Amino acid sequence: TTVSADVQTSGMAGPASPDMLMVLRMDSQRRGFPLGANNPALGVMLARLAQECRPHRGPVAAGVRLQDCVQLTGPGGAPVELDVALGKLFCRAGLEPDDAWGANAELRTDARQLLRVRASAPLSLSGSVMSHRGEAMGALSAALQVQRGRRSGVGGKLQLNSRGVASLGLQVRSDGAQWWGLVGLVPLFNLGWGMLASVLAGGGGAAGGGE
Repeated sequence: TTVSADVQTSGMAGPASPDMLMVLRMDSQRRGFPLGANNPALGVMLARLAQECRPHRGPVAAGVRLQDCVQLTGPGGAPVELDVALGKLFCRAGLEPDDAWGANAELRTDARQLLRVRASAPLSLSGSVMSHRGEAMGALSAALQVQRGRRSGVGGKLQLNSRGVASLGLQVRSDGAQWWGLVGLVPLFNLGWGMLASVLAGGGGAAGGGE
């Protein structure tokens, strides 16, 4: 069981006093309960945004999180971890409540047998959903890494959400003996070239207008 407290101020410098955010957290985990493959956890949070650093003024929020990590055995004897979490946040800012809840599930395993490779290949599949003020949002994520050594490997991550936004990330790492990780400099070179071209185009337009 761990207990932590955070205090931080927010606001711009000036004659007015900044706001102060106070957060108190407690997390407790019981390994092997009620079964040996389970690791349940409980988290509680209490926060207050003290307006102008006055503890008796400002909104108050309280949250609770239930989480369980189950260890399973996948095809071919590969270890599989299933992590499921459910959280609820209660907030009072004035007379109307501003509550939210969310859930998340993540599956982690080693896909070396599925991909038929000798190197380690951590695979992660996750999904989450959140509801705030009657609006529900969902997201899916998949990440895969193939490690060729301690400092070399390639990985990718794909994220999709219910708003129609998708993101794709690629990571390449290499050590001193392998230089194929330098392929990661290609998008940086394209970005720098695009910025330089836009600056030159803007300067030429300004000069033409002066003439």
